[in-house]
Amino acid sequence: MGIVAGIVRDAMARDELVIPESLTPEEFVFGFWAINYGSQILTYSSPSLPAIGINDPFNAIRVHCCTLLNGFGWQPTMMLSEYNEFMRKLNETLQTKFWSLKKSTAFH
Repeated sequence: MGIVAGIVRDAMARDELVIPESLTPEEFVFGFWAINYGSQILTYSSPSLPAIGINDPFNAIRVHCCTLLNGFGWQPTMMLSEYNEFMRKLNETLQTKFWSLKKSTAFH
Protein backbone atom coordinates (compact mmCIF):
# COMPACT_ATOMS: atom_id res chain seq x y z
CA MET A 1 0.00 0.00 0.00
CA GLY A 2 2.85 2.35 0.80
CA ILE A 3 4.37 2.05 -2.67
CA VAL A 4 1.10 2.59 -4.52
CA ALA A 5 0.00 5.44 -2.21
CA GLY A 6 3.45 6.92 -2.86
CA ILE A 7 2.68 6.98 -6.59
CA VAL A 8 -0.50 8.93 -5.77
CA ARG A 9 1.48 11.34 -3.56
CA ASP A 10 4.03 11.84 -6.35
CA ALA A 11 1.24 12.60 -8.85
CA MET A 12 -0.25 15.08 -6.39
CA ALA A 13 3.15 16.76 -5.87
CA ARG A 14 3.54 17.13 -9.66
CA ASP A 15 0.00 18.58 -9.94
CA GLU A 16 -1.08 15.63 -12.09
CA LEU A 17 -3.77 14.64 -9.60
CA VAL A 18 -5.98 16.34 -7.07
CA ILE A 19 -7.94 14.03 -4.80
CA PRO A 20 -10.82 15.14 -2.60
CA GLU A 21 -9.76 16.40 0.83
CA SER A 22 -11.99 13.73 2.32
CA LEU A 23 -9.68 10.97 0.98
CA THR A 24 -6.15 10.06 1.95
CA PRO A 25 -3.94 8.66 -0.81
CA GLU A 26 -4.40 5.23 0.80
CA GLU A 27 -8.19 5.59 0.63
CA PHE A 28 -7.92 6.70 -2.99
CA VAL A 29 -5.93 3.53 -3.78
CA PHE A 30 -8.38 1.43 -1.78
CA GLY A 31 -11.17 2.28 -4.22
CA PHE A 32 -9.17 0.96 -7.17
CA TRP A 33 -8.05 -2.05 -5.15
CA ALA A 34 -11.68 -2.85 -4.32
CA ILE A 35 -12.79 -2.57 -7.95
CA ASN A 36 -9.97 -4.74 -9.24
CA TYR A 37 -9.88 -7.32 -6.46
CA GLY A 38 -13.65 -7.67 -6.32
CA SER A 39 -13.88 -7.93 -10.09
CA GLN A 40 -11.19 -10.61 -10.17
CA ILE A 41 -13.01 -12.65 -7.53
CA LEU A 42 -16.29 -12.37 -9.43
CA THR A 43 -14.63 -13.20 -12.76
CA TYR A 44 -13.08 -16.42 -11.47
CA SER A 45 -15.89 -17.54 -9.18
CA SER A 46 -19.01 -16.77 -11.20
CA PRO A 47 -19.36 -19.00 -14.26
CA SER A 48 -22.73 -17.40 -15.01
CA LEU A 49 -21.37 -13.95 -15.95
CA PRO A 50 -22.18 -14.39 -19.67
CA ALA A 51 -25.74 -15.38 -18.73
CA ILE A 52 -26.22 -11.99 -17.08
CA GLY A 53 -24.65 -10.05 -19.95
CA ILE A 54 -21.02 -9.77 -18.84
CA ASN A 55 -19.06 -11.23 -21.73
CA ASP A 56 -15.68 -9.54 -21.21
CA PRO A 57 -15.22 -8.77 -17.51
CA PHE A 58 -11.61 -7.66 -18.00
CA ASN A 59 -12.71 -5.03 -20.50
CA ALA A 60 -15.39 -3.88 -18.07
CA ILE A 61 -12.75 -3.48 -15.35
CA ARG A 62 -10.52 -1.45 -17.68
CA VAL A 63 -13.42 0.80 -18.73
CA HIS A 64 -14.31 1.50 -15.10
CA CYS A 65 -10.70 2.18 -14.08
CA CYS A 66 -10.03 4.44 -17.06
CA THR A 67 -13.24 6.35 -16.43
CA LEU A 68 -12.48 6.72 -12.73
CA LEU A 69 -8.90 7.92 -13.36
CA ASN A 70 -10.16 10.43 -15.93
CA GLY A 71 -12.98 11.46 -13.59
CA PHE A 72 -10.46 12.29 -10.88
CA GLY A 73 -8.54 14.24 -13.52
CA TRP A 74 -5.30 12.24 -13.23
CA GLN A 75 -3.11 13.71 -15.95
CA PRO A 76 -2.71 12.90 -18.65
CA THR A 77 -6.27 11.81 -19.20
CA MET A 78 -6.60 9.03 -21.76
CA MET A 79 -9.17 7.87 -24.23
CA LEU A 80 -10.17 4.26 -23.61
CA SER A 81 -8.23 3.10 -26.67
CA GLU A 82 -5.05 4.78 -25.31
CA TYR A 83 -5.63 3.27 -21.88
CA ASN A 84 -6.13 -0.20 -23.34
CA GLU A 85 -2.89 0.11 -25.34
CA PHE A 86 -1.04 1.34 -22.26
CA MET A 87 -2.35 -1.61 -20.22
CA ARG A 88 -1.43 -4.06 -23.01
CA LYS A 89 2.15 -2.77 -23.07
CA LEU A 90 2.36 -2.76 -19.28
CA ASN A 91 1.09 -6.34 -19.10
CA GLU A 92 3.56 -7.43 -21.77
CA THR A 93 6.45 -5.80 -19.90
CA LEU A 94 5.44 -7.27 -16.56
CA GLN A 95 4.91 -10.74 -18.02
CA THR A 96 8.36 -10.65 -19.63
CA LYS A 97 10.01 -9.53 -16.39
CA PHE A 98 8.04 -12.05 -14.32
CA TRP A 99 9.02 -15.00 -16.50
CA SER A 100 12.65 -13.87 -16.64
CA LEU A 101 12.72 -13.62 -12.85
CA LYS A 102 10.96 -16.95 -12.42
CA LYS A 103 13.45 -18.70 -14.71
CA SER A 104 16.44 -17.17 -12.93
CA THR A 105 15.20 -18.21 -9.47
CA ALA A 106 13.82 -21.62 -10.36
CA PHE A 107 14.73 -24.56 -8.15
CA HIS A 108 17.14 -26.99 -9.74
